Formats: sequence, structure tokens, C-alpha cells
Amino acid sequence: MRAWAWVGLMAWVGVAGPALGQGSADQVPRSTADVPLIAVEDDWPPFAWVPQPGAPVQGFAVAVVRRVFQDAGVAVELRAVPFGRCMHEARTGAVAACFNALQTAENKSDYLWHGMPIFYEPLAIFARDTGAPARPVGRGDLAGHSVGYHQAYHYADWFTQDQAIRRVPAGSDLALLQMLQRGRVDYVMFGASAGAWRLRTEATLRGARIRKVGEEPSGDGFWMAFSRQHPESPRLLQVFDRALRELQASPAYRELQRQHLPGVVP
Repeated sequence: MRAWAWVGLMAWVGVAGPALGQGSADQVPRSTADVPLIAVEDDWPPFAWVPQPGAPVQGFAVAVVRRVFQDAGVAVELRAVPFGRCMHEARTGAVAACFNALQTAENKSDYLWHGMPIFYEPLAIFARDTGAPARPVGRGDLAGHSVGYHQAYHYADWFTQDQAIRRVPAGSDLALLQMLQRGRVDYVMFGASAGAWRLRTEATLRGARIRKVGEEPSGDGFWMAFSRQHPESPRLLQVFDRALRELQASPAYRELQRQHLPGVVP
């Protein structure tokens, strides 16, 4: 799943490509027949999503990853798949890596990790708009309430291990907000900018009385989870870690934020 803190995001690369198998794939750039395959989630705008079947995957995180490998002169191929499958394929070695992944106690030993996250995204709490609350809603306020979450994502330990929270799973980010809109849950846990994007762009949510009522100021970030089973992973991890740090230290990273996160980053 995901990590949650402010959007201090990183890296991009060129795009192109048709659908491949059951996912959407593109090359960055292709220079050899044996190009490592990297999986990316296909339904988390504005960070990574496929706007329509057969279209190339796009989004801020995708642009960052493309740019990192392009700057490093390393050819990789990206394939967009559902997030659960993305992480499974990286864990089993079917692909060299998967992004965007949150490090948790549950998954940390299953993958290899680079040093700095690709980006940060705060975990926000959304509720139906019933008037301004007296104060922001925080994790301590969720006990005894029903809280929607995405069943394929990895959430922070404080959320998954608190038995006082009635967790209600959903199959997609959109389903989470629709569930909240219909009054089936009290709150949903959602990426702050991802939630704002959905509320602004989804036709089924137009006019919905939903708003952010709180935000968890964690330092968690989103990584590329490299496979422990794929032979190319150690090399790609080293290359990616170095090139990502260089991109984050340059003005190009901020420019990518402005290009791919309109309305989120000024």
C-alpha cells in the first residue's frame, strides 16, 4: 500500500507503450532484449494510474521512476497491474520490483528497500460533511467507530493493530469514498492528495458532502519494493537509490511535482 506524510516527492522518466498481457506496459528506454520488468499499481491517481484500458500508466510516481532510470542510463519496462498483484509479483520474483509500497513490520523483510522514499503522502481521515468539528479528528478518535480502508494496501501498524477500531474493507479508493458517501462507515483512511483528486474528478462523487477532517503527520513514505528473488534486483536497487537521491537534490524534482500534482503542489 502506501505511506503517509506531506508530498515531498521524487523522479520521472519517458513514457510510451501498449497494453501487455493483463497490464499496461511501457519502456524506459529499451536498449536490450532482456529488459527488467517493474510493476506499478494501476489505480492510485495522481501518483500512478491507467486512465483507460490499453493506455500507458501515468502519474507523479511513474514520472519520477522513469526519470530516475533514464538519468541512470538503465533500461527498464513498466507494467501496470492491481496493487495486490504488483506486490505479489515482486515478492515471488516475477518482476524485479513494485511501486508504490509502504514499509511496515509485516512486509519489511519480504523485499529489498532503497534509502529514501520516492515521495511522501499524508494519511488523511475523511468523513461526511456535517459541519465543522470542534477540532481535527486524529487516530485517538477512531476507537469505537467504523473506518473504511483499502483491503489490498498496507496500513501503519497503529491502525491495523488497534482492536477498538471497526475496520471495514473496500476494493478500491473510489469504493471507499462511495461507501462513506452512503453512510456505511463513519470515516475512511485515505491519502490526502489522492482523496482530494478523487473528490475533484470522479463524476459519481460530484456534489458529495465529504471532506477531510484530520491528517496523520507521519514520516512514512512510499518506496519501490525490490524483489529478493529476482536476479536483477540488487543491481537495480543500487542504481535506483543513487539516481533518486540526485534527482531529489535537483530542481527537476520540484518541477515534476508542479507538472503532475496540479492543485496539490503550488
